[in-house]
Amino acid sequence: MPLAFGWKDDTLICVGEEYDGYSVVEIGNISTQDLYQRFLNQYSYELESWARHSFASRLNRGEYLAFVGVDTQTDILLLLENPSDGSRVTVTFALGESAAASGERAKPDFDYSIDASAGIGIFTLRQCVFDEEYKNGLRDFFKAAEENNIHSVIVDLRSNPGGNSLVANEFIRYLPVESYLPGASDVRFGPILWKNKPQRLKNQQLHPVFSGDVYVLTGEDTFSSAMDFATLISDNKLGTVVGEVPGNMPSSYGDILYFQTPNARLAFTVSYKYFVRPDASKSDSPLIPDVKVPAKDALTETMRLIEKGR
Repeated sequence: MPLAFGWKDDTLICVGEEYDGYSVVEIGNISTQDLYQRFLNQYSYELESWARHSFASRLNRGEYLAFVGVDTQTDILLLLENPSDGSRVTVTFALGESAAASGERAKPDFDYSIDASAGIGIFTLRQCVFDEEYKNGLRDFFKAAEENNIHSVIVDLRSNPGGNSLVANEFIRYLPVESYLPGASDVRFGPILWKNKPQRLKNQQLHPVFSGDVYVLTGEDTFSSAMDFATLISDNKLGTVVGEVPGNMPSSYGDILYFQTPNARLAFTVSYKYFVRPDASKSDSPLIPDVKVPAKDALTETMRLIEKGR
């Protein structure tokens, strides 16, 4: 029985299928609280929102169940609790297939839709891939927005794991700003720490220029360059962020050097760069959305905000 998992407040629940909404009490005869604590002790994360997402989204993979101590060589039993009456049921848990194993084709990196009657354009970016296809797609989107008199653009970054941060800079080229702050960085070169001071970046504007409202949707699974995208828009006051706090800090370590120990041949990496968000005064904080709602409700809430503002 393939299942997916998610969180409701602080409770792990089943998502979809027959047991949708049931609380997960035990996996493999181990309480979910114990499994989650083991995960937190062994997994690398900055914000617990990302750890929660990672724990829930990967429990149907054998290597992650084994990572937290579940015996995956035998039938895996789930103890579930019905939230309506407290009754419990034990079921056998079948591990999910990977997309490659199932032959399922991955969704494209982006797509968009135009609702001319509502005056809304939605650009869904599933992965931050900066290439000619993305640049052409972004141009086509803003052309369609102009042709249909679109007044509100929504960028959906929910479930985006990141990639190349230049996707955000390319998006800003279609906005009516002369310059913006891209952020700063501290870079380690051996004994020298090079501090790159923040400097406004001239916007190499493209046409058509979009002068309407911009909204960015985020979830706890908005990560890395996708989080940077939302932060760039937020810190420069170019739009409104709606949803959940993304999974990592805007000011954080990144870019790595690869090493291997000479005798044991253990591979490891070390970061040599610290990225500082555009608004350095907020460096100790995560990206906090302007409107905080569960990620699943972010689009509905944005539509409501647009309608209210008309």
